[in-house]
Amino acid sequence: MFKIFWAMFINTAIVNLVVNANFQDLEFVKYLPFEEYLFNADYSDFDRDWYIKVGSTFVATMLISIASPHLLHVLIFHPLGKLK
Repeated sequence: MFKIFWAMFINTAIVNLVVNANFQDLEFVKYLPFEEYLFNADYSDFDRDWYIKVGSTFVATMLISIASPHLLHVLIFHPLGKLK
């Protein structure tokens, strides 16, 4: 269960922050491979536009992660009468 937490955390939070962050002013970014793709986005800080575009993606991902384990029971097992 702990491995699933870390996998979901990295996939949900860290990857989205890396893809949507702009850290081109930092020195170490110039030496990274694929530096034109990493840390080269529109947002250098958490501002209103970040919350509208990136934050809404976080919320949608979290809502799907909350609901998806329960959909199997509600949509398949409950109508078949398997849940008593």
